[in-house]
Amino acid sequence: MGIVFSVVIIAVMCSIYLGMGACIVAAMDHIEADLWVMPEGTKSFDLPSGLLKGREKHAALSTPGVQRTDYFFISLIDWRRLSKHGISSGCATATGRCGSVSALLAGTDTAANKSLPWDIVDSTVADLSTPNAVAVDKIEFTELGVETIGDRAELNNIQLTVKA
Repeated sequence: MGIVFSVVIIAVMCSIYLGMGACIVAAMDHIEADLWVMPEGTKSFDLPSGLLKGREKHAALSTPGVQRTDYFFISLIDWRRLSKHGISSGCATATGRCGSVSALLAGTDTAANKSLPWDIVDSTVADLSTPNAVAVDKIEFTELGVETIGDRAELNNIQLTVKA
């Protein structure tokens, strides 16, 4: 019994490890890049220690063979849900703010890097070029309080609209 139980536990732990690894490198697998340059002290791709300063970008550009550099921003954010019309059943204030959750925000210039975002279902990359537009993974709709395209949220006092 003990051996079977330990084998099952090891299988579960390996599955979690492989699944988390796939989630962390999903963006890196889809971006068409040959080289990644991260700030010094970065411990993990999904938790960078800050943005690169301009000199690092220019140092990369001055390297023989480098044609262009693009920024890829990733950070933990405080996603504030907004109601559609003031107070709704899930909102407790007259401002329409319906609470907040932590989320992972990833962004890049979609004009420069055509490989992101990938697997858009209900929209196009062009819809994301409008100001304050965001794409939300359908898996996260419930957690982020998103019901459909066109729902609104707030990030750092800036209202966002779910466009994809």
